[in-house]
Amino acid sequence: MPTTATAKEEHQKRWQEIVADPLLSDLPYKTETNHRGQIVLSPCRFSHSQLQRAIQKKLNAITAGGEVFPKCPITGKGVRQADVTWASESRVGEMEGASDPSTVAPEICTEVMCGPGGWDEMEEK
Repeated sequence: MPTTATAKEEHQKRWQEIVADPLLSDLPYKTETNHRGQIVLSPCRFSHSQLQRAIQKKLNAITAGGEVFPKCPITGKGVRQADVTWASESRVGEMEGASDPSTVAPEICTEVMCGPGGWDEMEEK
């Protein structure tokens, strides 16, 4: 995929194709795309979900004037789904106006580290 401004549009178009594909709708994995638009599947364990929930609870407790979102898709070098995000009310408005998936990221994006990717995968995200 190109790395120009149109690359984000291409990633968004590819993401819409993936979301609309009935064969992919019930996969038990976190689904993302890489910079080439290829599907990347990440199987999750229950412990991963427990940590996501703990982060959601903590963000709800310490933040105000915004919203917490699980698995928020964000367009960048592909489409990544941050495990848990927080966005202010004004940022939510920006995100809603920036296509789907959004090209505007929430102010807080968190990832639960699991699996073989480790720190290399975290730095890429």
